[in-house]
Amino acid sequence: MRIWKTIRSQLFLLVSYNLTASACAECRARVKDGIFDQSFSANLFVVLLPIAIIVAVGITLYYAGEITDKIKKGTSR
Repeated sequence: MRIWKTIRSQLFLLVSYNLTASACAECRARVKDGIFDQSFSANLFVVLLPIAIIVAVGITLYYAGEITDKIKKGTSR
């Protein structure tokens, strides 16, 4: 019960702060140019690749029982 109170209070603190990042116009332009440069698609791929791997492993584990059953049926014939 105590852990849920702690989690609830931490979540409340995170939501209540509502921090926003701001920068001057020149700095913001430099940051945007650094993010959306020629290597943007490669960087996006590198960021999204672990998510795709985790999803693929999760789907494989979810259907692992059915896959092994089909393999066993195929080898017993």
